[in-house]
This record gives sequence, structure tokens and C-alpha cells, in this order.
Amino acid sequence: MGWINRLVNVFRKDRLTGQIDDELEFHLAARAEANVASGMKPEEARQDARRRFGNPALARENAREANLFAPLEALGQDVRFAARMIDGGRDSQPWRCCFRALESARARPCSAC
Repeated sequence: MGWINRLVNVFRKDRLTGQIDDELEFHLAARAEANVASGMKPEEARQDARRRFGNPALARENAREANLFAPLEALGQDVRFAARMIDGGRDSQPWRCCFRALESARARPCSAC
């Protein structure tokens, strides 16, 4: 997947989530079909397919991370968090928030020193 598609997926999370869910369902159904073809009962086949597939939430999250431009998404989350802190903090003036952040960074020595 190219970096342009990953960048587009950052802004189309709902579409990406739907595609991932469809693909996961396809793989579970294919495994269940193979189990039925080998002689299992349909309910046992579905349970076995789910058990062999593993945790679907973890698979969904791994697939989502692989399809997104993670650093850009993290930057977006940081910017939104900073905006909430500036807007909702007790200081309504952004320069005070920035000054406090610089003060706290100066007060703590870096771990490399």
C-alpha cells in the first residue's frame, strides 16, 4: 500500500474500518466453510474458525495500524489534545500555556545529561 493511500485512510477511518471488518468476516466464513466441507457441524465449524482466527479486535487493530500513516495520526491526536488543553484549561490565553510548558521542560533535565 502506498503512502498516499495511507494518508487518505487517516481521514477515512469509517471506510477503512468497514473494509477491515468485511475482510475479517470473509476469512472467518471461509474457514468455517472449509470446516463444514471436512465434516463438522455448522455451529462447531464457526466456533472452530473463531478459535483458530484468534482475537478479532487485535487483528482489526493490527490491520488498521498497517493501513494508516501512524505518525501523522499521532501528530493529529497531539494537536487536538493541545487545543483542548488551551481551550478548556484555567488559562484562556495560549501564551501562558506555552510558557508553562517551556518552564516545565526547562525545570526537568533531560535523561541524556
